[in-house]
Amino acid sequence: MDDRITAKLRPNEPRGGYVCRRCGDIIPETNVDRKKQRAECGCGAKNNLRSISESLDVSGVDLENPPSGVWREVDYDGVRIGASAASFPVFLISLGLAAFWNGLVGFFSIAGYGSAYMHLTGAKQLLAGWEISKDLPLSPGMTAFFILFLIPFQIIGVAMIWATLMALGGRVDVILRGETSRVENRFGILALIDRFRARDVRHVHLLSTRDEDGRKETASTVEIWYDDERKPGKRKHARLAVPKARRWWLAAALRDALTNNDGSKLR
Repeated sequence: MDDRITAKLRPNEPRGGYVCRRCGDIIPETNVDRKKQRAECGCGAKNNLRSISESLDVSGVDLENPPSGVWREVDYDGVRIGASAASFPVFLISLGLAAFWNGLVGFFSIAGYGSAYMHLTGAKQLLAGWEISKDLPLSPGMTAFFILFLIPFQIIGVAMIWATLMALGGRVDVILRGETSRVENRFGILALIDRFRARDVRHVHLLSTRDEDGRKETASTVEIWYDDERKPGKRKHARLAVPKARRWWLAAALRDALTNNDGSKLR
């Protein structure tokens, strides 16, 4: 992306800073204690520097010279700004991790739900002619424990499958339509949707998380922070995960459409 970033920066653009995980504000440098690895935000949140990200400066991105796989268009639904989430390397990695995780969790899930089925029906085998384990069914107590204990691991497994599908052929769209704006993470007919009002947007960040030495970037994503209309005084955020080459342009385009040059207040 270096060839897409110009040298001229807007003077009131923030030059980066740690982002509070409670409200999305950039924490003033005077409130950052690097010795204690702590940063205190004006909202009262005390953030550990090891667990928060830094907002990157996207003011120099050339919006008129976009990389492949991004779009900014007007249609019947409003202004649509988005990017493809497809990435073959990420797909291969996600597929391997999802297969390993779900295979392991699936084995124990069969034991838990299979035992419940056998207790409820009185069946001696889970499947006729197929003895999965001589220890089945588990005791009623262990069966209940297995089912409840595995729920968070199953949720993680579903999330990993979703990440794999997005890397295979997903897309991220931000539809700006006043009071009914939304973020869509979509694969085919499947979609995760975050709804917000455009006037409630307070920040658009391109976040970078680095290792403890600060040398290597370990994660990066685009986030839109907005006021929660159902809970006055609270904020929510929508996360947009797309490949790095598209991430910079997407963050810059959304900031240009939703906020002032300082990336913090709605026009």
